[in-house]
Amino acid sequence: MLRTLTVVFVLLLGFYAGAQLGKFAPIILQLQQERGYSLVYMGWLTSLIALFVAVIAMPAAMFIRKIGPKASLNLGALLLFSGAMLMVWDAGMAMALVARAIEAAGYILVVIAAPAVLNVIAPVRLKSPALALWGGFVAIGFSMANFQAGLMMELSGTSGYFLSMAAGMGVTSLLAALCMTGLEVREVRTDGSISLLQALRLPLSAYLLAVGFGCYVIGTISFFTFLPTFLEEADRPLLLSAAAILLFVPIGNIAAGLLVSGRWRSLSLQAVTVAFIISSVSGLVAFNSEQPSMLLGGAIVFAISGGVIASLIFASTPAMATMDAPGSLILGVISQTGGIGTVIGPPIAAATIEYSGWPALGILICCMSLGGALIVYFASRSFR
Repeated sequence: MLRTLTVVFVLLLGFYAGAQLGKFAPIILQLQQERGYSLVYMGWLTSLIALFVAVIAMPAAMFIRKIGPKASLNLGALLLFSGAMLMVWDAGMAMALVARAIEAAGYILVVIAAPAVLNVIAPVRLKSPALALWGGFVAIGFSMANFQAGLMMELSGTSGYFLSMAAGMGVTSLLAALCMTGLEVREVRTDGSISLLQALRLPLSAYLLAVGFGCYVIGTISFFTFLPTFLEEADRPLLLSAAAILLFVPIGNIAAGLLVSGRWRSLSLQAVTVAFIISSVSGLVAFNSEQPSMLLGGAIVFAISGGVIASLIFASTPAMATMDAPGSLILGVISQTGGIGTVIGPPIAAATIEYSGWPALGILICCMSLGGALIVYFASRSFR
C-alpha cells in the first residue's frame, strides 16, 4: 500500500514540475501589464529550463547516480519549490531570472530522478503503467497550470496564482518525501564514481530510443507552439481551441498505460513505431486540409498518438537498464535529446513556416514522425 501511495505522490510531484514549466503561458498579458515583462524576457524565462536540460542532462544523471534517486528527487523538489516561492513577489526581472534558474536546476533533477524512483519503488503490476503516465507529465502539467490560472487569477491575481503553484509543488513534494522515508530507493548500482565517457557506454537501443524521443519532441513542440497562430491566421474556427486539443494528450498516456499493463507489454516499442506513423499522417492532415473537420480530427489524433509515444518510450526504459547502465543514465540521455528538441524545434518550425508556408510545417512534422518511427523500429530490433 505504501509503495502504491508513493507512486501516486511522485506522479503528482512530477505533474507539478511540468506545471512550473508552463506556468507563464496562461498569464502573459498580466505579466506584461503588472510586472513589465517583455515578450522577449518571458521567452527567456520559459526557455531557461529547456536550455538547462539540453546542456546538463547527462551530468545531472551522473550526479543522480552518485547520490541516489531518492535524495536527488527530494533535492530537485526543494529547489523547484524555492524557485517557485521567489516568483510570488515582484522583486524585479533580475530576481525572476534567478528564481527561474533555481527552478531549472530542480526541474532537471526531478524529471530524471522521478521516473528512476518509479522504476524502483512501483509494484511490478504498476511499474510500466506508472512510467507510461509519467510520459505525459508536461502536457498534464500545462493543463494544471491553465486550470489554476483560470481559478486563482480571478480570486487573488498574479501573486496568488504563483503562490498556489508553489503550494502545489510543496505539498506534493512533502507527501512524496514522507512516503519515501520508509522505503529503500536504490538503483541496481550506485556505488563508485564514473567518468562521463563511462556513463555514455549505454546500449545502442537506449541511444536509438533517445534520438527517436528527440524527433518526437521536435514534431510535437512545433505542432503545439504554432497551432494557435495557424488557426488564427487561417481564419478557420474550430469547435475546440488549441489549448483544448492539448488536453487529448493525457488520453494517449492513459491508453499507453493500459497497453503496458496488459498482455501487449512486450510490444511497447512496436506500438511506438505505429503511433509515430499515425502522427506523421495526422500532423500532415492538420496543416494541409481545407476542411475544418479534417483539421480538428488530425490535431486530436496527433495529440493522442503523441501521448502514446512519450508514455511508451518512458515505459520501455526499465527493460534496458543493466548493472552498467542504470535507468537514471538512460533517462538522462532521453532527457538530453528531449531538451535539445525543445530548444531547436520552434526555431526550425518558424523558419519552415516563414520560407515555405504552413503546409510545409505539416511536412516537417510528418518527416520528424517518420524518422522517429524508423529509429524506434531499429531500436526494437537492436533491443532483441
